[in-house]
Amino acid sequence: MGNYRVRINMGVKKQLEDIVHYIANILYNPIAAKNILINIEKAIDSLEVFPYRNRIFDPIEFPGPYRHLIKKYAIYYYIDEDKKEVIIIGIYRDNWNVIGIL
Repeated sequence: MGNYRVRINMGVKKQLEDIVHYIANILYNPIAAKNILINIEKAIDSLEVFPYRNRIFDPIEFPGPYRHLIKKYAIYYYIDEDKKEVIIIGIYRDNWNVIGIL
């Protein structure tokens, strides 16, 4: 068990389901869908141990969440040091303009 608890809300879980569904059913690549799911879940779990290893997303124009890159996707999260929690706020394609979304 790590030093931090990772908290994922239902909206983020839905995003992950949508990503997997899109890859498996729209792109017709269920193997890639399974692999990206496994990789994202491992990345989220790894944030329990050392969440500060990633960079803050655009610290000049948009100070705030950290970004952890997994293949073509990015996991955005905040760290609540007082509660020792990592709060996952979104999973998006890395090439999306997420400033308006976050």
